[in-house]
Amino acid sequence: MSGLEARDFLTAVAGFAAEAQANDDSIVRPVRLAVVDAGYAGVGTPRVRFEGETTTGLRTYVWLGNKPVAGDRVVMQPVGNSYVISGIIGGGVLSQDGRPVLDTSYEPAWSGLTDKPLGYPEIPRNASYYTPTRAASDYPMGVSTTFVDPNSGWPHPTNYGQVLTVRGFNTGSGDATIQYWSSYQNTDTAVYYRQDFYNVSGWTAWKKLATGIEAATGSVTISLSGSGPYTGSANVTYPAGRFSGTPSPSFAAHSGSPQSGHDITFVPNGTTGMTINYSRGTNFSTAIYWAATYAP
Repeated sequence: MSGLEARDFLTAVAGFAAEAQANDDSIVRPVRLAVVDAGYAGVGTPRVRFEGETTTGLRTYVWLGNKPVAGDRVVMQPVGNSYVISGIIGGGVLSQDGRPVLDTSYEPAWSGLTDKPLGYPEIPRNASYYTPTRAASDYPMGVSTTFVDPNSGWPHPTNYGQVLTVRGFNTGSGDATIQYWSSYQNTDTAVYYRQDFYNVSGWTAWKKLATGIEAATGSVTISLSGSGPYTGSANVTYPAGRFSGTPSPSFAAHSGSPQSGHDITFVPNGTTGMTINYSRGTNFSTAIYWAATYAP
């Protein structure tokens, strides 16, 4: 090939490349999200419904990496005049104003246990949106997690926490859902749960998971008065959320001398505390060292 012919060849190739690039609208088209057609049975390439659209298109798309299944939310990467499925995602998405939204249309499906995804990404944290008043039906099917800020509706209202939600069935009048809450801080080491039953719409009250014997200890000083026997009392408040049932109180020791072994009585106040009554023959303050235990 002569020098002139070689230059003509290179010029032609450069012109063809420039024309091809000019006709490639993938350069200006954005990445989109879509949901794999619910009728996709795993044969061939799937159709998808792009987010923001109401119907599933007729075109099918190849994928990169893991094979998607019916109901998967996928990332659609523009390539040439079409798209490829470049990844699988799940959980929460962002609306146009950047506000997290729980998309209940995400209901992953699989044909067998071996096809089940290993896990799900967490729902994006948003202090003003992910509150304990959210209904079970607002959470995606399957397993989801999120981190929550303090709120009066969580088991420990002053603590940050982690929430794990398992939604296994949706009937329309209830969602067969169980939700767990555990504290981010070590001021409350218990794990709590609540449920939404399939035939009852709405969450139950929070309950504490049984984790063995629950206990609390402390001391209180009681000032005595009267003319003998001298009497006094003091109220004791247990740490918040410590007991899942009414504990049995007792005393370990006190600074006074017992008169007959019955000079100390306890009046339980449910799971929140108790009143200690004390009497003795001499008139001075006494420190009572108490304990309270409950076996779930």
